[in-house]
Amino acid sequence: MENEKIKTSAAEVWVEDGNIMMVKIISRVLTKKDFEEIGVIGEKLRKEKIKGRLYTIADVSNIRWVNEESRKYVVKMPGLENSNGTALVCNNPVARTIASFFLSINKTKRVVIKVFKTIKEAKNWIKKREQELSEISQ
Repeated sequence: MENEKIKTSAAEVWVEDGNIMMVKIISRVLTKKDFEEIGVIGEKLRKEKIKGRLYTIADVSNIRWVNEESRKYVVKMPGLENSNGTALVCNNPVARTIASFFLSINKTKRVVIKVFKTIKEAKNWIKKREQELSEISQ
């Protein structure tokens, strides 16, 4: 079942639309161990369920704190390079500030990462990005 959610103490992870890895952070504080667990689940789902180019939407609206060890780990997280684009969804000012600050100090060339207010905006960006990548590959 495509939309079957796998739940951890920190997040829910599932696949939508055949190629979008959805991650909803449910914990307010994330550790390196949480990111490792999410990564293992994501890699398993990628291998078993993803069809075509992989994109990720992570709803990080609940996050209030991520320690330095976790920030350093997440930008080098195994499997990150498999994503053709990652959207961080933040529907409140605190999470948006954390996400924007995180992106400003943790530049990565491994994957394109954008911040959005809604999942709908994130999905629209993914559709546009998929179209652009399809045109480039033709």
